[in-house]
Amino acid sequence: MTDAMADSRALTEDEADAVRRWAVHFNGERPADGRLTQQIIDRIGPIPVEGKQARDVAVAYFESKLPAAITRRSYALQQPDRDGVPLDYLNAVDYWNRVIDWLTRSDH
Repeated sequence: MTDAMADSRALTEDEADAVRRWAVHFNGERPADGRLTQQIIDRIGPIPVEGKQARDVAVAYFESKLPAAITRRSYALQQPDRDGVPLDYLNAVDYWNRVIDWLTRSDH
């Protein structure tokens, strides 16, 4: 199926579930330093369903993570001693925004 054809139809619930599982797996591979690298992308593999609709499902998953991550980062930035603050609290927002940017590009 071409991307144009995949973009023109709605996903089945099974397809949407497969994309969400992929996003959860992708999220689980988030490195402590918060860098999105080609190595991470290659290790996880492509979204299991082609097209914009599938990318939209994945984007929605990562966007849903942003509010809590923003709250955690705000908390972390208020701490006088950041040594005890998990690095994830500081970099998760930037990582998820990078993933969202990557997913919304039309070249994959």
